[in-house]
Amino acid sequence: MFGAANPNGLYVPMSPTEMETLSRLWETGSYVLRESTFGELPILDVIIGDKRLALDFQLGPDCFEPFEVPTPVRALDLTLSALDRLLISKRLLISIEGNPLLVCKGAHHVLRFDIAIDKINPELIRDVIPKLQGLTSRIGNTKHTSHEMRLIQSIEKGKQLIRDHDRKMMQKYLGK
Repeated sequence: MFGAANPNGLYVPMSPTEMETLSRLWETGSYVLRESTFGELPILDVIIGDKRLALDFQLGPDCFEPFEVPTPVRALDLTLSALDRLLISKRLLISIEGNPLLVCKGAHHVLRFDIAIDKINPELIRDVIPKLQGLTSRIGNTKHTSHEMRLIQSIEKGKQLIRDHDRKMMQKYLGK
């Protein structure tokens, strides 16, 4: 039921139906990745794991045309959508060895947007797999022992701690 070989790194993996949904969206070219300053970005590859979706994408060279001199970029405001639905919107810190990414005319960078998947909207799943019956959540409609439920609660608390830490790091890095 739980993933990760490390007992301190437990997580609730995606269901096969959720993984199939993400695969079909990639196979049909449905993902659209945008950045607030640089516009739509080409997705080069997608990796679907038991808890994650990773998108390799190219930043530049076309979107860097206005930047004649190297310009530092500290964060990217990314949105991922599919089938005209927003899937995720996230501000990501970006640095190379502690320094901002430098962009300029003619340069390009290949980056990875790594997304931990907590849940997928059931409506999206039904749109991608229309004849699906018996859609259940990863946790909700299955029986768990009291020990498994304590682990699930611990996982949820850990995810909140990570979100809080990320928010603090973002504020520190961006000087806000």
